[in-house]
This record gives sequence, structure tokens and C-alpha cells, in this order.
Amino acid sequence: QPVCVGHDPKKGTGRGVVRAASYEARAKGVHSGMPVSQAYRLCPEAAFVSGSFDSYITASDEFMDILRAFADGGRVRRASIDEAYIDVSEGAELYDSPRDLALEIQEEIRVQTSLPCSIGIAPNMSVAKIATGMNKPKGITLVGPDPVDVEKFLESLSVDALNGVGRKTTERL
Repeated sequence: QPVCVGHDPKKGTGRGVVRAASYEARAKGVHSGMPVSQAYRLCPEAAFVSGSFDSYITASDEFMDILRAFADGGRVRRASIDEAYIDVSEGAELYDSPRDLALEIQEEIRVQTSLPCSIGIAPNMSVAKIATGMNKPKGITLVGPDPVDVEKFLESLSVDALNGVGRKTTERL
């Protein structure tokens, strides 16, 4: 069932914004930051629930602790409440492949938090972020370290896949 975290839409007349949307709601065009009234019009069958920010912070902290166990805490960077970057260039040799390491991270997160996660493995944070979004939910996307691998991965994407490139910039390009 589609679920939106946000204020009660009051049958399309409510105020406030969607804080988060399930994949089922996203499939109907709902996204974070959208007015709840618009989300209701796009997906009236969605369950609208109020969020618990304290619970989100607790889950986010648990998530970060799990990542720190896989790399020195200095090599883990929180990007948002539900997103982080981890540099595993040191210690990766302990695993048969980068995918095996990603699978172990996913499993540990699932066991400790019951939450799914997607992982993008790439030579830099920008490409890793794009890779993470390619196979949601629960996917792993690997982009090789060679510049040719990165170019091949990026060449089929629209320029607006790049972080910070929005609609207006895309139109100009």
C-alpha cells in the first residue's frame, strides 16, 4: 500500500508537505517536499501518517554505527538522515569482491534495523550516489574504478541525474 509521511491531507485541502513517500507512492508521482494536497490528488489511496522525528534520528544513528563498524569512523560521512558515504578502500581486501562487502553491509543493516538499503559502489561520492539510486530498493550497483567504467556508466544517463543539476539547467544544456 502507498504510504506518505506528512500531515493529514484532509481530502486534498490539507497543508504541509510530504516528508517521505514509499516506493508505491513514488510510482504514482509523489515525492518528498511535495504539498500533501498534491500528493493526495496523485495518490488518494495512500495512507498518510505523521512521522516521529525522534525515531528517525535513532534509526539513523543505528545505521551510522553499523557503517562505522565496517570502516574507521573518520571514513564515514553522513549525507542526510538516511544516506551516508563510506570509504572502504582500506580493508576491502578482506572480502572476495566489493559486491560481497556490500552484501555484508546490507545484511548487517537488515538484521540490526529491519530496514532495507541500496548501495552504490564507485570511485567517488557523486558517482556512488547516482549508482545507489539505480537499483532501489535493496539493490547494489557497482561502477568500476577505471575512468572508462565511469564514462560508460554515465553516458546513458540524462544530465539531470547529476546531483545539483535541476530542470532549468537541464533545459539550458
